[in-house]
Amino acid sequence: MNKNVGNKHEEKARRERKIFAEFAEAAGLEVDFASIQSEVPPKPDISCTIAGKKHFFEMREITDQALARRYSIAINTGQQTGGWFSQDDPLVSTFSSKLEKDYGELDGVLEFLAYYEKQYPPPILKESTRQALFWTTQSMLFGKWRRIWIYSTWDKQVLCSYRLEDLIGITGSSVD
Repeated sequence: MNKNVGNKHEEKARRERKIFAEFAEAAGLEVDFASIQSEVPPKPDISCTIAGKKHFFEMREITDQALARRYSIAINTGQQTGGWFSQDDPLVSTFSSKLEKDYGELDGVLEFLAYYEKQYPPPILKESTRQALFWTTQSMLFGKWRRIWIYSTWDKQVLCSYRLEDLIGITGSSVD
């Protein structure tokens, strides 16, 4: 493996572990922080132990791709960049991109953590975005996903979470 590729992979893994640890604290999860580790594909990005049970988290940053390119240019060159970006499209595409992904056999619970890092979260979502997000999260939760989270690194806050039990109104269930 090329040394630069290895360094970029390790930097991404380190950044994901840091974001995950901040998220877990903000979410009030009973995570054994010593158990947090990066996984190798096809497994999800992070594994850890929560309340004594193994969990896997696939992570994905929510950001407009044109904004991400401009951000990278600004960081790497010091050049000021600007322009239009979407708040809604990246959110929906972040979720829909994970619908069909195969993570192989997992010996634990699968969760999805979508997070805002480069792009600030929107104050409100358009109705069409809320509807698309509803149908996408419902498809995910009726599939292999146990729980879905949206987190903001800007203010270290869980913006929302979804569980199948919440969608279909099951009461008396515990959060793993």
